[in-house]
Amino acid sequence: MRQWLKLGAASAGLGAALLGFSLLGPDAATAAADSGAESSVSQHSDSAETSGNHTGAAQSDADDASNADDTADAAETEDAAALDDGDALDDSDADENGSAETDGSDENDGIDEDGDIDEDAGTVEDGSDSVDEGSDSVDQVETLATDDDTPGAPVEVALDHSSPASTTDDGIEEDATLVAAAAVETPAVADEPAAEPVPAPPWLAPRRTWSDVVADTIDAWTNSTQAWIDSLSVSEERKAELTESFWNLRRTFFNQAPTVAPVQISGLITGPIDGTIGAVDADGDEIVYRLVRGPRQGTVEINADGSYVYTPDADFDGVDTFRVIAIDRGFHVNLLSLLRPIGTRATSLINQGAITFAFNYLDDGAGWTEERRQALEDVANQLLWYFRVDQPVTLTYDVGLEDDEFLASAGSDPISERAGFWRTVVQNKLQTGVDSNGDKADGEIFWNFTEFEWGLADTVGSGEYDFASTVIHELMHSFGFLSAVDAPGKNNDRDWVTFDRFVVTSAGARPISPFYRWRNRFDPLLTDEEDGLYFGGANAIAAYGGLVPLYTPNPWQPGSAMSHLDDFTFTGVNQKIMNAATASGLSVRVLSPVELAILTDLGYHVVMPDSPPYAAAALGFVLLGGRRRKSKAAPR
Repeated sequence: MRQWLKLGAASAGLGAALLGFSLLGPDAATAAADSGAESSVSQHSDSAETSGNHTGAAQSDADDASNADDTADAAETEDAAALDDGDALDDSDADENGSAETDGSDENDGIDEDGDIDEDAGTVEDGSDSVDEGSDSVDQVETLATDDDTPGAPVEVALDHSSPASTTDDGIEEDATLVAAAAVETPAVADEPAAEPVPAPPWLAPRRTWSDVVADTIDAWTNSTQAWIDSLSVSEERKAELTESFWNLRRTFFNQAPTVAPVQISGLITGPIDGTIGAVDADGDEIVYRLVRGPRQGTVEINADGSYVYTPDADFDGVDTFRVIAIDRGFHVNLLSLLRPIGTRATSLINQGAITFAFNYLDDGAGWTEERRQALEDVANQLLWYFRVDQPVTLTYDVGLEDDEFLASAGSDPISERAGFWRTVVQNKLQTGVDSNGDKADGEIFWNFTEFEWGLADTVGSGEYDFASTVIHELMHSFGFLSAVDAPGKNNDRDWVTFDRFVVTSAGARPISPFYRWRNRFDPLLTDEEDGLYFGGANAIAAYGGLVPLYTPNPWQPGSAMSHLDDFTFTGVNQKIMNAATASGLSVRVLSPVELAILTDLGYHVVMPDSPPYAAAALGFVLLGGRRRKSKAAPR
């Protein structure tokens, strides 16, 4: 069927060319290629170009993005095929005789001594089961200080936007450690990696839908046709006639439905709530909007341009939805997509104060003063700009003091200790609304105010550490941005966190088997600073342009290795919040597109705000050229 459709596309292209020649008349014989011709399209080109970009790091409030579980479940179903493909590739050269290498520990993965498959093996669940009583805190992140030079003179930057943690007995790191000398990048800018990304193998690359294929085909056809028209040695009037004829042909026989990307723009915390449906028509057709399902706890007014204003009722609990269909006027025929819909439906998700943080301070107020408590709560609330939830939730944290060399630590238990990939308690509550551990705190935070000076405001002194950056970093670990992979030779358990399901080699092989056992032959990669292990989620690959390198230092650094982005890759102004090192002074405060994409792979519904929190401080840091890190660094 698809081969036939491709043939139809080719025929249509030929038809357009014939149409052009018929309009050219006598001038056709004088046509010649122009090496300097531009590849621009007609007045409708901007909408056509927009349709060519079908993947983004930050997600909108559309249907497929609003259901966080869909992302995790879809990735889970891919594991069997991707795993087999990747492992087959990796194993093909394992032995000289061509046979696949097999570790003794891997031969009976998931099989009991009596030969039965272990039925306890599981995957990420909805958290309906409570956390096992004996669960250890696996995800506590500790932050250490690092010596740093006095900030040097400002560096010109192109504004084109270009002590170890302990380990639990079950082999899962108790503390995911950050050691980041982080620099802030300008918000909402595509990542510019210092090194060329490692290409993702086909089975890990983002999957394209038939709509994507059709859109790309039409875009390529449009660009090539317009380039051909521009190259002709004919009058501008004749070129305009050709362009108009082509677009009439395209709109009539290859008309695409609008794309939608609904997003709430304001009112995430308090105040008026407004947003946009974010509809774009690739053919430049006028779009009209119809409300097909109204909100349950308020009213919504949709304007002609697709913007909306939502007014909550008195019983509004912080979360609501409404559904709109965006319809393009005119013909709805597409020979490459005979079943194309009349319009495109979009479900807009409304959040206001939907995520609440409840901090239980364990000290007497000498360490966590009122000013510091307020600063913690303010930073936590700013995260609402990035995250959307389907149910209102309250996240509870025990907050205490550190008394060692670490800057800070944070953690959240996994929801199970059985074999499988599990969310943290905080992660599970955010994604499902389920409280997995009852009256216990969902997470914990500990801070060292004794050994280190902290900058609580937007201005951070050279001898102070960035409080806001550290809070965001630590909370992200409790949200599930961390790995349960341990040092070489110590990965004997079969309970992992969701993050580990996406760990791959540069060849796309998965170190964790389908029966949740670590394959020991991959141990050397845990301390390979040149070509170690990577995060291979589809959204992360799309945002970064390849596999995302994880921190695999040599020697192994407990609590820091595998739970952060690679310090050796993301340097200078390309450093990220989730780097593994930080220095004193202003640090990264804005989550990057690649970090948001990783969170999407972890099951979250995230959005890159038009004006991210702390964006002004981020720009100031970029102008300084990044924070330089000395060889001595400390985990956080």
